[in-house]
Amino acid sequence: MRTFTTKHTVYNFDELTDEAKQKALENHRQFEYETLDTWLEDDMDYKLGELLKENNIKSLKTDIRYSLGYSQGDGASFTGDIEYNDTWRATIGNNSYGYHYSHWNTVCIEEMTSLKTDKDALEDTQDKLLDIIHDINRDLERYGYARIDDATSDEQIIESIKANEYEFYEDGRLA
Repeated sequence: MRTFTTKHTVYNFDELTDEAKQKALENHRQFEYETLDTWLEDDMDYKLGELLKENNIKSLKTDIRYSLGYSQGDGASFTGDIEYNDTWRATIGNNSYGYHYSHWNTVCIEEMTSLKTDKDALEDTQDKLLDIIHDINRDLERYGYARIDDATSDEQIIESIKANEYEFYEDGRLA
């Protein structure tokens, strides 16, 4: 049996040529896109909680759907059970055919009831609440795209590479 030992020269990001830096950035950017679901879902959940609270909506049980690839039908929306103004309880559903889309306008109020006796205001409140939910969904979409753009920007990727002290081969591949 024979054993071969090879030596490789490794470089930190700043030592790479411009061409190798571009390759390193693209490889790391691809990694960020592939691992999006591991961090974006938590970020979106947190943001939804903030937006609901700002609008005096309490989440009883909500789920977020999103597709943020800049394609037709992409966006973000939430469904589930909520309480609005401590007076109304509503079930938010998805009204897109086959649940193929997840943008702001794919949700509807499936059911709404008053927790108090003011049932006369149901229709007006339902319309107002649906407008608020659409606004929240649009805000979620903008937030999601902003988080993706930030995480995949050259500046953020370089910061991550340096913070993690990644090393590279001469051609920009991760060592």
